[in-house]
Amino acid sequence: SPDGTRIGFMSARSGEWELWSVRTDGSDLRQMTDLKSELSIAVWSADGKQTMSSASTRPPFGVWMFDASTMATRQTAKFFKSPLPQPFSAESWSPDGKLIAGSLLDVGGNPRTVAVWEVSTGTVRPLNVPLPAFVDFVVAGWFPDSRRLLVRSGNGLALVGEIHDGGVGS
Repeated sequence: SPDGTRIGFMSARSGEWELWSVRTDGSDLRQMTDLKSELSIAVWSADGKQTMSSASTRPPFGVWMFDASTMATRQTAKFFKSPLPQPFSAESWSPDGKLIAGSLLDVGGNPRTVAVWEVSTGTVRPLNVPLPAFVDFVVAGWFPDSRRLLVRSGNGLALVGEIHDGGVGS
């Protein structure tokens, strides 16, 4: 969690892969989702009030968003279907809460293109980031200005320049 008090993780202890959290001292284990959807990692908003997770392992592909203080179910969480045919794997929520950086996955579930999901519109934009082909990468995180991010790959770090409505600048 953004305040450093909880650790989020995926577990199938309930029979389905769901999001769970625990205090950093190991106490207060909580199931955070009961979505019965194959989820990927969870990403907290900067204020810690919302959490989102990608449904990127089987269609329909998209993003689940939910209140972090209660257990999310299909009735209480919001599902945003991806507008692209490729699954989007969410990895980092921008500090201003407007964008979620992640990757578009190939058919094997491997990250191939850095992309951002605009929270207000549900639009997913692939970013033109020069990364070597067939190298796994992860969005390492946002700069505090919510306009630049770091991407980590097997070859090191790449700085993604200014992110704006028209795409990415340098």
